[in-house]
Amino acid sequence: MSTSSTISIIVATTTLTACFGFGDDPAAQDACGDGVIDRDEECDDANDVAGDGCSATCTLEAATDCGDGRLDLGEQCDDGNLLADDGCSPTCRLESSGRMTLRQSTSDVIVPGHSAACRAQSTGATHQNGWMRRFVLADHGITRAFAIEEVTFGIEEAEAGGVAVSQPVSVRIHDYRAASVGDALDPQAMSERASINLMIADTAPTLVTRAIAADIAAGGTFVVEVFVPDGETLGHKFRIGTNMDGETRDGYLAAPKCGLDLPAALSTVVTTRKINLVMNVTGTVK
Repeated sequence: MSTSSTISIIVATTTLTACFGFGDDPAAQDACGDGVIDRDEECDDANDVAGDGCSATCTLEAATDCGDGRLDLGEQCDDGNLLADDGCSPTCRLESSGRMTLRQSTSDVIVPGHSAACRAQSTGATHQNGWMRRFVLADHGITRAFAIEEVTFGIEEAEAGGVAVSQPVSVRIHDYRAASVGDALDPQAMSERASINLMIADTAPTLVTRAIAADIAAGGTFVVEVFVPDGETLGHKFRIGTNMDGETRDGYLAAPKCGLDLPAALSTVVTTRKINLVMNVTGTVK
């Protein structure tokens, strides 16, 4: 007897919005605080208040909350520390070389009851799911090759069925070579570069970091996938960690038993709220 299935309902750049208008009146051109970025200004946020990312003299300020893991006004990045040479400087400016963490979500917070997964309606057991993010090196200011070293992903729920205390999860790295991307990823454009198989113990919401190695060529694009096999027979339940705090690119979900044969953008799968995958990649610019 078949059972019905259903979809159950973690480096961006902050840009100051301004007009570039150079008139004939030099006095008008130099008016810091008018909301117009003039020749000698690094920013202009339409006020003369200091400490908000743009100083009273219209120069960029180092973010006062740098290192808290949240992307604030005046920050190009925030990797949750004040270390140098890890891709994000101690003043939260992007570094073009060294070790970097690539992020598409502005927060690693995991919101309970927020994730999306293909599950059996009657039991809540998780069917086959593949959650994915597509990373473009150019988005992160990387112009050279990038050596992936580890992947971090969030878990909202992991509960093994029966007497088991863990369940299988795989992390995969794919090259992606499609010219354009719409609301779905093209599996024919994906070529697996690396994969690791994990046994995830039962857990409340948490972040998991695991080592995985793959070299991405300069100018490349790659996909990170967190994959779970069909766990209905064994009663396994697994949902990836998500939030609604903001992201720079869509995440994707492939779930054949719920009609998602192609990895579909989560914004098209769940339209009632924003589902941002907590999924980051750390590596070294070569």
